[in-house]
Amino acid sequence: MALILVLLFIVLLTAIVIEYGYENRVEATFVESAVAEFEAEVATRSAVAAGLSLLSADLNLDVNNYLEGAQVDSFQDAWAMGIAYRPINKAVMQCLISDEYGKLNLNALLTNSGLLTQDSEQDTVDGETRDKPQETERPVGEKETNDSSSDMLETEQPNEYLVEALRALFAMRGAQEDPVDAILDWIDADDEARPGGAESDYYGSLDVAYACKNGPLSSVEELLLVRGITPEIFFGNPDNGEVPLTELLTVRGSRRGDLNVNTAARETLEAFGEAFGMSNFAETVMDERESSPFTSIEDIESRGIALPDDGVPVPAGGGNTRQDQGVEPFGSLRPALICSSQVFRIRATGSSGDAAVQVEAYVARNAGGMESSNNRTDEEQSGDASRRRLEQAMNAQNNNAGGEKTFALLDYRVLR
Repeated sequence: MALILVLLFIVLLTAIVIEYGYENRVEATFVESAVAEFEAEVATRSAVAAGLSLLSADLNLDVNNYLEGAQVDSFQDAWAMGIAYRPINKAVMQCLISDEYGKLNLNALLTNSGLLTQDSEQDTVDGETRDKPQETERPVGEKETNDSSSDMLETEQPNEYLVEALRALFAMRGAQEDPVDAILDWIDADDEARPGGAESDYYGSLDVAYACKNGPLSSVEELLLVRGITPEIFFGNPDNGEVPLTELLTVRGSRRGDLNVNTAARETLEAFGEAFGMSNFAETVMDERESSPFTSIEDIESRGIALPDDGVPVPAGGGNTRQDQGVEPFGSLRPALICSSQVFRIRATGSSGDAAVQVEAYVARNAGGMESSNNRTDEEQSGDASRRRLEQAMNAQNNNAGGEKTFALLDYRVLR
């Protein structure tokens, strides 16, 4: 009997020891995971800071050494190379930077005619000087306030050359129906549907009903809510060399819809060429900028790239000008093309062990009077601590620049 009690005691003690050891291993794993995640987050913030340093250094190089102060942004700049995987502490970081001015800005599809007139009086058409937001730009994605909503509706006009380019882009992707009218209805302030568009009455009739936004897009991914935008159109066909629309479109580019020809993707340039009847436009631009980036509109034309004058743009697939079709001309394409940029996306990744953190920071460089925006939903607030740290780093960068505002944070998203 005593032997049986001893054996039971040994079995019980063994179980307790095993359970204790298991709990210790689980807690150790939790601690290791937390440490790895912390190291990954630190590496990610370091990658963002490194991206800001690249953009700042490039700006200083342009101002001090290049073309007597003319700012030019291209794939030959240091920021375009980013930072390859680099060890930091016990983690690894990577930084990729893309130019938002090299994409078509969806929030520029509608323009305030009065505001554009004021901008055009202040800025020249030249690529180096048009891109000065200090006096004219408000934070992208922030709706302009007006005492009279009816006045705002009257002054909203389609940005025609941008609309035509976007129509050509979707046609090249094989869209069954042109979604551009639906996008215009999604971002305009009224409830009147365009011929090929949709308003809240359409979206309210869907199985999963929701309202039309009637305001600026918060992200390119929001397009998946818009009528006519299918996953196939949005993500593209990799076999055909198509990239997701997030690499071609933006909601944080130039408010006028300007396109930096030095950084625009081939598909974007092809859409411009197709929309305006410019044969071989994409090939010529890409060949020329590979040897030397464009510095101005005059430089573009001096290399044999003829840009349409007022009224000349030709719709895709047609041989008639807009006047021949009874449509009013919308002006020259020349002001739509620029050679420098202001808004960039920094995609930073940090990894340590099995933990990986990825963030996207949209920053305005040479920000002047622009303010950081924080029009984020409750679900997006998880990265606010990291956002505040990044804003503090930007403030320090601005202080180092003699108080002049070099960077403004437009958006910050944590992707885990």
